[in-house]
Amino acid sequence: MSALAQRSGSATKEIRELISRAVERVGSGAEPVERTGGSSQEARGKVARVA
Repeated sequence: MSALAQRSGSATKEIRELISRAVERVGSGAEPVERTGGSSQEARGKVARVA
């Protein structure tokens, strides 16, 4: 039973690390998307002013 508890603890730690890395990746991917969205809105505003 001790070996099972040890494996379960290791698996829990590994899952926690995987989730943490995934959250970091999503966060670093969201930043460029937000910048691009702002640039797109700015471009639309300029086009609307010209039109």
